Amino acid sequence: DCAVDCCGNAPRPEGARRSRFSRGDPLDPADRRSLARLAARVRNVESELPAISTLASMTRQATFSFTLAPTPEQAAVLCRHVGAARFAFNQCLRLVLNALGAKKEQPQAPVPWSGFDLINTFNAWKRSPEASSSEGETPGLAWREEVCQQVFEEAAVDLGRALEAFSAGRRGERKGKRPNMPRFKKKQTARRSFRLRNKGSGAKSAIRLGEGPTRSLRLPKLGVIAVRENTRKLRRMLGKGRAKIWFATVSQRVGGHWR
Repeated sequence: DCAVDCCGNAPRPEGARRSRFSRGDPLDPADRRSLARLAARVRNVESELPAISTLASMTRQATFSFTLAPTPEQAAVLCRHVGAARFAFNQCLRLVLNALGAKKEQPQAPVPWSGFDLINTFNAWKRSPEASSSEGETPGLAWREEVCQQVFEEAAVDLGRALEAFSAGRRGERKGKRPNMPRFKKKQTARRSFRLRNKGSGAKSAIRLGEGPTRSLRLPKLGVIAVRENTRKLRRMLGKGRAKIWFATVSQRVGGHWR
């Protein structure tokens, strides 16, 4: 057994000879090389200290799931947002296909492909006369103010990601099975969901927990919706500044439950 003192050094038995380093004897070349290698390792560790401190301050993403208990009126608005997300995805894809067809005749014609370009293209279309359902109405999509505009934007972002994955697969930059060209979503088979981004921070954020009843969630254009689970853990993390809500995904599960 070897005892170690508080500094991490093994006590020297009585009568043991002191080493040459402690006696002050000159070092031979082998010892000098050993010390040089040790000093180089120390310098390498010191150079990595900023990177280690940066990693320690990195954040991670976590998902909190709550079961919503909406009123009949709120459930109707949730269904309207689901339909708006599916409509925006299909319309953005239709605009892409139309642009690809025009590019065959005019090679210089632009094709919206990224999420940013798709958002701008859809916003321009929804205010144009082409989006009107009948003549004589105000130009633009008549019901666009009935849902949160972020639903349209997030659907365009989803299509942009799918198009980018399709392009990366064709270039051979994506591992695994090559993705196909995105298809139109059908009401019967598409997942009933939509996503909302959280704008603002603190008390001015668009998505808030515990506003009124503690078991509640506030969403833009939807108001305060009751939830079944306890929100204390997430509310405490938000109150202490340890967490921030980036977005909320609402989906309808089997049986009609909303989460």
